Amino acid sequence: MMQGSRYATLDAMRGMAAIAVMVWHTPGGSDLVPGGFLAVDLFFAMSGFVIAMSYGERLAAGLPAATFMKLRIARLWPMLFLGAVPTVLVGGWAGSLILVPDPDARSLFPLTPVYWSLLFEMIAYVVFACGLYRLSTRTLVLMCGTCGIMLAALVLGKGPPFHEFGAFWFALPHGLARLAFPFVLGMLAYRHLAGANAVRKETALAWLVPTGAVAAMCMVPTKDDIAALAFVLLAVPAALLFALRFEVPQVRIADRLSDLSYPLYCIHVTGLLVLDAAGVPASLSWALLIVLALYLDKIWDRPVRNWLRDVLTRRVRSRQPA
Repeated sequence: MMQGSRYATLDAMRGMAAIAVMVWHTPGGSDLVPGGFLAVDLFFAMSGFVIAMSYGERLAAGLPAATFMKLRIARLWPMLFLGAVPTVLVGGWAGSLILVPDPDARSLFPLTPVYWSLLFEMIAYVVFACGLYRLSTRTLVLMCGTCGIMLAALVLGKGPPFHEFGAFWFALPHGLARLAFPFVLGMLAYRHLAGANAVRKETALAWLVPTGAVAAMCMVPTKDDIAALAFVLLAVPAALLFALRFEVPQVRIADRLSDLSYPLYCIHVTGLLVLDAAGVPASLSWALLIVLALYLDKIWDRPVRNWLRDVLTRRVRSRQPA
């Protein structure tokens, strides 16, 4: 049995989900992982859990909302900036460097399409800091249920396909519902499981959780919106529940999967285009991008975000009375 603030199975699932997104964006990759786009919904749920765990009590204890937002920007900006630089150099939308969507395009971020989810993460952070963390568990349950119903209504209505929810200007309301349900679900998971100091069991069988989540994605056809909805409403809560109850014993592997997840998410679209143009086979491209993501985590993402965090911390301390 074990307890603590690190969740190895959750870390492993984050990395495997990022790899699934990369495969889905590869030419022909949607045949291998048809529902790879659903990794975003897992990310939103995991984000809700992590933010509630890391900042809910700190905000309640007096951490300024502005400081919270600065810390989250420091966490996201180094890699999203680096991932956007190549697209800007070839004439792409410069606003992607600071997560501002392109007002003249059909999609929010034409050359960095996955950035829409990072923008929605920032929206979730703003709402969280403005008072979402203060809501009672009962209110969050009602909100989660309502958002689930709204998401189902949008899927069943005559609208865009599920995999476009949030990524295009015409699908912004759909994206907000797609964000809200899993994010609030993650908050509830923290309150009911981690918040109650639930005991976790270490077992090699815990690897079935992230692999099972990815396998479920593989069974969701890209254009089957009903199956996608079922994954979000059923598989995402189940994966989160089991990931928080059972821990993989190979913590170092889980850590490396977690380390590569965000850099890989930010660079893989551009990286795949460059490698495909160079004639590199898909499987080799995946391996190269995973190695590059781990390298960037070490030499760029981690050092820069730590530096930004330290700068913000010094500023906060300097404003406090002696």
